Amino acid sequence: MSGGQGAKDMELTVLILMGLYSLLSFIPGVYDQTWFQFLLAPALLFPGISHGAVDHHLDLKDKRKGIGLFLLQYISIMLVVLGIWLLVPIAGLLLFVLLSAWHFGETDLREWGMYHPVRATLFGWGIIGLLLFGHAQETSSVVSMLKTETLGGFVIACKTIGLCLSAVCLLIPLHAIKGKHLSSYLAVVFILLLGLLLPLLSAFLWYFCAWHSIRGWLHLRVLTNASNWSLVKMSLPFTIGALLVFAGLYFFYPYFLSPDGKQYAIFFIFIASLSAPHILSMHHAYRGHLAGAR
Repeated sequence: MSGGQGAKDMELTVLILMGLYSLLSFIPGVYDQTWFQFLLAPALLFPGISHGAVDHHLDLKDKRKGIGLFLLQYISIMLVVLGIWLLVPIAGLLLFVLLSAWHFGETDLREWGMYHPVRATLFGWGIIGLLLFGHAQETSSVVSMLKTETLGGFVIACKTIGLCLSAVCLLIPLHAIKGKHLSSYLAVVFILLLGLLLPLLSAFLWYFCAWHSIRGWLHLRVLTNASNWSLVKMSLPFTIGALLVFAGLYFFYPYFLSPDGKQYAIFFIFIASLSAPHILSMHHAYRGHLAGAR
């Protein structure tokens, strides 16, 4: 969907950079230093957050609603997600994982021309499951910070079966993927496997920012027929808005804070609140693109 050469160049670049990052992480004393893990943090801003900050343009292409109605709907979904986290944290986390699995799977399967909602969700679970169960101890610590201690214990107790099920889910596209997309499929699997050698945060940022978000950005170029620079300008107001949301959560949402994990807690709740409306907007855009192509 994104254009063959651009996607191939992206995949090769990500593999080379991640390989170098992984090799450097084995230098004595580097792996355990927080600054090294956060070398990837700028990528969370671009393309991480930025690839989800063009949703208003996608939604307004059909001219059926104005920016005011779009913002009302978008913010309402975000507030609902935040409310779920506030009232039932474990439900908020499970909803975040389910929606993320569907979205991650849809992005790649749309690229490979084999999307189906069940197949996408299962493949996406393979991605998330390998990240979470592959770093079971870290995952347990993070979810405990989110007041979901029960899930933390579950991740550790079910680490082996979770990894096995995740591996099976990752194999699902193989039965239908076309040969020209096989290298792309192998690239994402390699990124996930290499991520097992890295800390959870680094592994997640490599997949989310260097793979998923860039893939999403390339799809946006097709969906909007816009240049990279035009997309950057489109995304800027809502990227700033996203940072303001993060600041609001950080300073005015103490319910989720814990002395030993403030940043982790806010990071996950921030991503969860932004991702829900973005996932729905992208799915709508994908469907509209396919309908327009017929």
